[in-house]
Amino acid sequence: MIALRLYTMAAFKVLNKPLRLLLDEHPVPHPLPVTVAILAEAIKQLAGVERKQPSASSQVNLWRGLHGLEEYEQRFVKRGGM
Repeated sequence: MIALRLYTMAAFKVLNKPLRLLLDEHPVPHPLPVTVAILAEAIKQLAGVERKQPSASSQVNLWRGLHGLEEYEQRFVKRGGM
């Protein structure tokens, strides 16, 4: 719960930036790997709860953070992704 709360505050920048740098040619280890692992697990658990809701089968379009997309798109095509 704490990791989720941190992510909803300004701390998301500290958590996200190193993850984006993993796309660089010379990635460095994340400074908060345990927090990221706990956050990822919490998101999976929340997604599991949401899948059980009746509204889970309805389509929702979400748009966020599209600035600089071309650069990441090129990296995605070159290296792949999730």
